[in-house]
Amino acid sequence: MPVPVSVDHSPTLPEGDALVAVGVRAGHIEEDAPGASLELADLAGFDAKEAQTHFASTDAGPRLLVGLGEDPSSASWRKVGAAVAKAAVKHPWVVVDALGSLEGAERNAAAEALAEGL
Repeated sequence: MPVPVSVDHSPTLPEGDALVAVGVRAGHIEEDAPGASLELADLAGFDAKEAQTHFASTDAGPRLLVGLGEDPSSASWRKVGAAVAKAAVKHPWVVVDALGSLEGAERNAAAEALAEGL
């Protein structure tokens, strides 16, 4: 059964019980998710491949790390959105912070594809 999804933009995290998903580039786990244990990520087989997910404790608190791969395309962003949706099925609110390195038209296109995946 389809689940209704609404997408919004907010410059700050919402109050309450939201799952925060953080986009992680392949080879940049420490930089993109400060405080995440590389040892635990490695034991779990997480290396930030496209749409790969891993729950981790970071300096900012518990996070769902979602792999962005090396150079995400539109199809990649849809897969990332779908991976977040699948991992967050039991959470009423999900915040996705994955577009930080993008700007302008590239950011807009990635945001649209990510939302389509959700």
